[in-house]
Amino acid sequence: MKTFLILYIVLVSMSLLARLALLSFNSGYPRTTKHTRFEDVLAVVLGSGALGWAVWLLVNYHG
Repeated sequence: MKTFLILYIVLVSMSLLARLALLSFNSGYPRTTKHTRFEDVLAVVLGSGALGWAVWLLVNYHG
């Protein structure tokens, strides 16, 4: 169960970071999505936080 949770957190964080990367690459063009800057910042914070939690659990979980 713990392994499934870690994998889920990693997948969610990777999807958020991938969305952020696409937005940063497309920043020079007119935005086709309706996302606001707050949602972009939220995606970064949630993605990095979830990735940090997953790494911490992988390092510190001994069971």
